[in-house]
Amino acid sequence: ESVESDAKSSSYTLIPTTAALNDAKDMSLKEGDIPLFVVERLAFAGNDGKPQVPLFTEKGDAITSYSRLREAGSGKLPEVPAIRTTSLLDVLESMEKGTRPAVGQLQFYGNADDVIKADEIMSQ
Repeated sequence: ESVESDAKSSSYTLIPTTAALNDAKDMSLKEGDIPLFVVERLAFAGNDGKPQVPLFTEKGDAITSYSRLREAGSGKLPEVPAIRTTSLLDVLESMEKGTRPAVGQLQFYGNADDVIKADEIMSQ
């Protein structure tokens, strides 16, 4: 039995910034892949109170978020964050295989400028 839908399908292309590509220059990205930056020991409380582990599309945003958390925590975290670089395709592949622990805690965090622009568009 087939199910038909009148909904239009959309396709999107994610394009990393030049800065993100430069920050991830030591890794080889497949075509269509984008780098992601993970800060060790960085997590936020979600709306449900459960921890969210952010995956940043920009290394600069990852560092800024870490610095804010460090300042709010009275400097208990090391001054320099440990940042791991991965890629969107690697994360998705590990999700599909079930090899990524706590997959429900992962949250994608877009570029800060893009988030501000999206908020402006949504408020119109």
